[in-house]
Amino acid sequence: MTFSYQKERLTAASPEGIPIGYIAFPRVRPGLVNISQTTVFPPFRGQHMEEAMMEALFSHLSKLGLKAALTCPFAQQYLEKNPQWKNILPGEIHFTRH
Repeated sequence: MTFSYQKERLTAASPEGIPIGYIAFPRVRPGLVNISQTTVFPPFRGQHMEEAMMEALFSHLSKLGLKAALTCPFAQQYLEKNPQWKNILPGEIHFTRH
């Protein structure tokens, strides 16, 4: 899987270049984004693509020193299962699971 980053979006593609899905993370303010949507296209669902995409995004945001609010239910679940990424949350924002 290959990842590319455009403004406020991570996109994933197969090695052949077939689109797998994307994660939207619009900027809230300088230094803070909101992970608002995770989408995997039907042919790739059920293959743990969401987890690979979220891992790549959290790593990317961490390297850039950005914090993230999580309004996407999948992002919230992923963080619950992967607490090593809790440092990506800003101190003043907490999420509730939907």
